[in-house]
Amino acid sequence: MSKNIGNYRNDADFEIKVGEGVYWVPVCSLGKTRYTNAEMSAFLELTPEEKRERIGNLYEAVQLFQLSRFEGVFDNDDRFVDGWHCSKHTAPRDAVANNRGCCATDTNWLMWFLDGKYDHVGALSYGQRDGNGHIISHFVHEGKHYFIDMMMARVDSGDFFPCEGASYDEWKAKEWAGFLYRCDSPLCFAGFTDEKLREKGRPTPFFYCLRDKVTWTLLKTEHIGDGKRIFAVPPEDGPTVICVSEEYGAFEIMDPPQAALL
Repeated sequence: MSKNIGNYRNDADFEIKVGEGVYWVPVCSLGKTRYTNAEMSAFLELTPEEKRERIGNLYEAVQLFQLSRFEGVFDNDDRFVDGWHCSKHTAPRDAVANNRGCCATDTNWLMWFLDGKYDHVGALSYGQRDGNGHIISHFVHEGKHYFIDMMMARVDSGDFFPCEGASYDEWKAKEWAGFLYRCDSPLCFAGFTDEKLREKGRPTPFFYCLRDKVTWTLLKTEHIGDGKRIFAVPPEDGPTVICVSEEYGAFEIMDPPQAALL
């Protein structure tokens, strides 16, 4: 019975340097699955708590994510408070129960299953000049940093990148974000992301921030200086700013407007 799922291979074994201090590694490098896909499918009707009891590593979580057919939708609770655009994100347990959501929600989905399984489990968020942004999963194991974009791990994203074990040339020609990357430091991954976005002709973020959890994001609607925009993350999320581009904008760690918490 198969244990491979989507573009991921339970027996994959490779390590390819793709950037300075950044290595493409298989999802199973942090543990192989104990279940066939058929066995894992039997978990789909369980409660979020019962599912979490059965998931022991990243590969098993991705296997369940694929079999659950997590649906990508915009589910932020958006509102304007005192000139701030506040986006409150779906909590981890609700992300599993709803089985649908945006990048923040699928990041919280993975956090629900991996919390306590590795040395640290959290998120990497970054913002663009136009006020948009993105959030992916970040965790630490044995002193190394790992990143994976769960939005690209959805079933409907599989056509955009090759299967694990593809050649470096195949990897380079397709999307890159659906794979697992091991890094010497988060700053290495920020530089790698900038490089890949430039190669694709896409805008690069003006800040990168590690977070312990994903509860809400605040975007200042007013421009300052040379058309710059302020992004803010509340201190409760345990934010650690990796880097900020002075050319693009400003970043603040601050308390959100209280009305945004209602």
